[in-house]
Amino acid sequence: MALTPNKTLQELRDKLRVRLGFGAQSSKSGPQTKILNDFIQEAQEDLYKEVDWKQLRKVWILKPGIDQQYLDYPDDMGPNRILQIASRSADSISPPNYCDMIEGIEIQHLNKKVDYDKPTRYELRNQIETWPIMNEIGTEIRIEGLIRLERFEFDSDRLTVPGDGLVSLLALSKAKNHYRHNDWQEYLRDYNVQLNRAKSRNSYNKRYTRKSDNSRRYQDSFNPTILDQRFDI
Repeated sequence: MALTPNKTLQELRDKLRVRLGFGAQSSKSGPQTKILNDFIQEAQEDLYKEVDWKQLRKVWILKPGIDQQYLDYPDDMGPNRILQIASRSADSISPPNYCDMIEGIEIQHLNKKVDYDKPTRYELRNQIETWPIMNEIGTEIRIEGLIRLERFEFDSDRLTVPGDGLVSLLALSKAKNHYRHNDWQEYLRDYNVQLNRAKSRNSYNKRYTRKSDNSRRYQDSFNPTILDQRFDI
C-alpha cells in the first residue's frame, strides 16, 4: 500500500487560515498569504532539523578516484542531516567490513604520511574532505543521512517531512504568537509533546559518542566487532 501523499502548501495554508479566524478570505489572496506561507515553510524546516525521519533516510555509496580527496555531495542529500559516514577498502568485499570514519581533519593529519587501506577521517566543507587520500580504485565511502527538502514554494508543492500534523501545530503556534493570540503557548505545548513522540518513533538505532578530540565515533549496537576498529591518529 502506497503512503498517503503529504499535504500541499495550499492545503496547509487553508487550514492555518481557518484556525486563525481568516477563513472568509480567499485561499489565494489576502495580505496574510505570504506570511502564512512563511510560517508553514519555517515549521517544516524546523522539523527537518529536529527529527531523523525514517521515511527520508537514504544511503549513498561514493567511490573516490585515485588521489581524490574531495567528494561532491549527492544532489538529493541534505548536507546538514548526515547521520553516519563509514568506509571500506578496495579488497574488503565479503564481508564488506565498513568502519566508521571520525569527523575532523587537522594539520597534523595532513602532515603525517600514513599507510591505511581506507579513509579514516572526514570533514564537511563545501565538499566532503577525506583523509588519508587513497591511491587505489575500489575504496567506498558509505554515507547515511536524510534526503534534502524538496521545493516548497508554490501552492501545489507538497511537504517533504511526513509530519503534516506537526507542521500545522508549529505553524499555528508561530502564527498565533505573531497575531497576539493569547493561546499560542497552548499549541506550542501540544507541539512539543507530539515532537517528542515523533523523535522516539524515528530514533536512530545507532548511537554516537564524542571523543576527546571533539570528533564523533559511530557505534553499532548490533555489531560489537565494529567497536574495536578505531583510528585515533
